[in-house]
Amino acid sequence: MTTTMSATCQRQAMMTTREAACVLNVSANTLRRWHDRGVIKACRIGSRGDRRFLRKDVERLIHQLHKNGGDERRPVGAA
Repeated sequence: MTTTMSATCQRQAMMTTREAACVLNVSANTLRRWHDRGVIKACRIGSRGDRRFLRKDVERLIHQLHKNGGDERRPVGAA
């Protein structure tokens, strides 16, 4: 089954799992888990369903992690 990218994904700068994981300084498996848990959104492309992460979503997650002391589970601003 081939998935098509949404219009949003097609217009935005995208990163592979490896690229996004490198920027976030986490393993690719951690990033995949975060996507599966809804911590970060991803577009699925191709017949294998490879993930592509929007640069703005990666940057938003960096900001969230910085605000929360590295805890991806807490919403931004949670004490």
